[in-house]
Amino acid sequence: MKIISFEGFEYSGKSTQIKLLQNYFKKNKIKSSFTREPGGNKQLEKIRKIILQSDFDNLSLILFFFASRFSLLSSMKKNNLVLLTSYGVGPVQVAGSSGVIQTLEDIAGKKYRATGFVGEAWAGLGGVPVNVAGSEIYTAFSQKTVEGVILALQHLDLFKIHEGATFVLGGTGFGIYSNSCSVMNLDTWNSLEPGVQKIIIEAREASIANFSENASAKDKMFYDKFKKAGVKMIKMSKKEKQKLKDRLLPDYWQEIKAKQNKYNPSFGKLMDIYAKKVEEWDRAGRSQYKDPFDN
Repeated sequence: MKIISFEGFEYSGKSTQIKLLQNYFKKNKIKSSFTREPGGNKQLEKIRKIILQSDFDNLSLILFFFASRFSLLSSMKKNNLVLLTSYGVGPVQVAGSSGVIQTLEDIAGKKYRATGFVGEAWAGLGGVPVNVAGSEIYTAFSQKTVEGVILALQHLDLFKIHEGATFVLGGTGFGIYSNSCSVMNLDTWNSLEPGVQKIIIEAREASIANFSENASAKDKMFYDKFKKAGVKMIKMSKKEKQKLKDRLLPDYWQEIKAKQNKYNPSFGKLMDIYAKKVEEWDRAGRSQYKDPFDN
């Protein structure tokens, strides 16, 4: 069995290439299976949409991400695969090259590089999403083809957006991304010495446990870099964030649970348990992610 993995930052074209490969395999009658994280089936795609578009705090989003991963692990066993590790980034932010966006009204008519669910959300807020390939982001931004981009802070830095940005808006709740994961053939995994498996499992668990902490450390570093470059770093007010939530997510949570309960009667109950646990963790201050926009 062969494994083909597409890796890269968000909106770099992974999904497009996967679709082309799917069509090729189908045309040539080559047996294959495809998945992505988060997502991969009808139920997990709903969780993916929650992660990308919801107004939940970052710890909640991470819990949704882990729920998706647990299901992915189960499907991997069916396909004779085992998950080794994965890599993720912090929440996406809104960076612009002119003026400042602080209210939903400021978004109207703004042409921003935003694709996928984020693009749908941007359009729902009155903005104009523009589909630009990852390799063209810097050029499109620097030449004013788009007025801004929506990416995680470390990817805003990767494309040197601070060179032309006037502001970065954080705290919008647009979501987080996981970019890639590593898997191994289950037969190969079973052939490893128990001691080697133990080392890999410990490393995997450590990476998952440190996800929030590492994401916040990196985001703080890039936040400071942008601020030092003269970029105005703004956090969306609670009032505007609530307006965003009301605009995009009317009864969304109940709608998701109702739809998913048709496929899995336990889905709604499971998500309610997650929500309750998140509230408990928040009250106990157990969230390791520290949003640099809270400074």
